[in-house]
Amino acid sequence: MNINFSSPINHTGYGIASFNILKELFKLNKDVSFFPIGQPNVDSQEDYDLLLGLMKNAQNLDINAPFIKIWHQFDLAEHIGRGQYFAYPFFELDTFNSMEVKHLNVPDRIFASSEWAKSIIENNGINSKIDVIPLGVNRLIFNEYVQRDRSDNKYVFLNI
Repeated sequence: MNINFSSPINHTGYGIASFNILKELFKLNKDVSFFPIGQPNVDSQEDYDLLLGLMKNAQNLDINAPFIKIWHQFDLAEHIGRGQYFAYPFFELDTFNSMEVKHLNVPDRIFASSEWAKSIIENNGINSKIDVIPLGVNRLIFNEYVQRDRSDNKYVFLNI
């Protein structure tokens, strides 16, 4: 099955989450067409080549394929093709303004990253079907079992 996918790919939270999701979709299904939001920014030639191939797939747009957009809740009115439209917005507030509500009511389905996000969407009168799909953690990077020996007596702080 073809999939049309649109998101930013960069070093922001949106960009990193989007790229990880896009790579996993590609592993499951090679027929992904990527429509970037903004200028993609990746760190390796391998990632660049993958994105280039997925953008090239977009030249053969399947207008009936499902469309996934990872983006802000206030910019979801536009979508690609005629297939079922899935939106995955990230937000940090509990009340949406009237424009955000209108945009969140456009997609056929919304993915929420937590039960909290789902409840916020529901409490703001969004009529779309909502599925909770938590973001994952790369255990190769964030592994609490790796011993970190520090002999310099300095502290390391992480703020997420």
